[in-house]
Amino acid sequence: VDALQRALFAVTRELYLERVAEQARQQEVELLQYRNRYHSLQQELAQAKERHIVSNLLETQYLQHADHGGWLVDLLQQPRDIMSGDSYSVVRTNDNTLLLFLADAMGHGLSASVTSMLATAFFNYAVQGYSSGELEFAALATSVMNFAAQNLLEDEVFSGLVLELDPDRKTVQLASGGMPALLLVRNGSVERIRGANPPVSAFLPPLQLQRISLETVSDILLATDGLGDAATREGRAYRERLSTDLLTTATTRELFAQYSCQSDDSQNDDDITIIRLTSVASEGQHHRFTAPTTLAGISCLQSQVCQRLEAAGAAGERLDNLELALSEALLNAFEHGFLRLGADKQRLMLDDAYDELVMAAAPQEGEEISLNLILVPRMGRLQVWVEVADPGPGFEVPNRCGRKSAATATAGRGFLIMQRSVDLVRRNPAGNRLLLMQMFDVENSQT
Repeated sequence: VDALQRALFAVTRELYLERVAEQARQQEVELLQYRNRYHSLQQELAQAKERHIVSNLLETQYLQHADHGGWLVDLLQQPRDIMSGDSYSVVRTNDNTLLLFLADAMGHGLSASVTSMLATAFFNYAVQGYSSGELEFAALATSVMNFAAQNLLEDEVFSGLVLELDPDRKTVQLASGGMPALLLVRNGSVERIRGANPPVSAFLPPLQLQRISLETVSDILLATDGLGDAATREGRAYRERLSTDLLTTATTRELFAQYSCQSDDSQNDDDITIIRLTSVASEGQHHRFTAPTTLAGISCLQSQVCQRLEAAGAAGERLDNLELALSEALLNAFEHGFLRLGADKQRLMLDDAYDELVMAAAPQEGEEISLNLILVPRMGRLQVWVEVADPGPGFEVPNRCGRKSAATATAGRGFLIMQRSVDLVRRNPAGNRLLLMQMFDVENSQT
């Protein structure tokens, strides 16, 4: 009996210990899951903060010249972690100049991101009330770089670039510390402009500024070293191919696609940020069209443009997509520029009054829709710019249109259709000019 009791006690004790151990394991798993959820939440909040600080206020706009054309910003970022060591800010000032800040902190992930975010947040604060000029720019660039230097640890370095583009004076002011060379496309050739300052560290020597003329410049490329330092499949640095690919492409997406063909991006552990500044209508052949503000007028205008494009060698699906975007741009000019339709468009459609209003529209003296078509031969390809201007006060388009809002919104869907149809879509700050760009592969373009 004693032996049996001891055996039963031993079994009971073993079962109890196993149950206690299993409960402890379950608690550890639950605690680990809770910690993972907490860390994921904190990472998501930190990423949201990063997205809030970085900004490209010219994401849907372009800097308009007095008569036609202007400068636009095309930006692409490829982070390697939830947080990026690269950061940027693009601002249009009150006097129609462009201010740009590009940061690349040592390393990547959270630690590097904190450094870049601090500097970018300070830049965003410092540019408030900025007015262009050499003294203003020197003070801005110096204060931003000094702020970055003061917030670095002893073993950290920071690469940064502050740039001001003045389309009226056709100049660029630049303060670059440790960033890769700036590439300019001038008269069809690439110029390399090396920065005049070393990377920013805890000790910062006096900042050297550079001034560049924009005469005959069509493109400016800024990129962090994650692009140029990437190894190609042949074991060389991609920067050796960068100038050639810059000439043969027109957007950051095209350039990144060329880079991906030459390099295995999955093996690149450095963040990549590419900023391309493009001048519209700086070269090529210009064709100007006008039409009365009627449906028949804009239909005739579209036919004239398409005939000119076909004669220049544009064809295929990309031409179809450009025609779709052009029809949206012309209809937008008719609705907003002439009929002055806004939020009341949905009400008119629900009341079956929209068609009657559109069909009854009669041209007004002194009001017309104008279109500038620019055809630019580019290394065996054809670059097409279309700028549509209307006599209206303009319209507002959100910088970022979400899918849910776009599905139910009364405005903005036409802009999304254009974005999905052509390589680039921009509007002027007032909103009464739309700019489209599409690239074509043509053997012999006759412009």
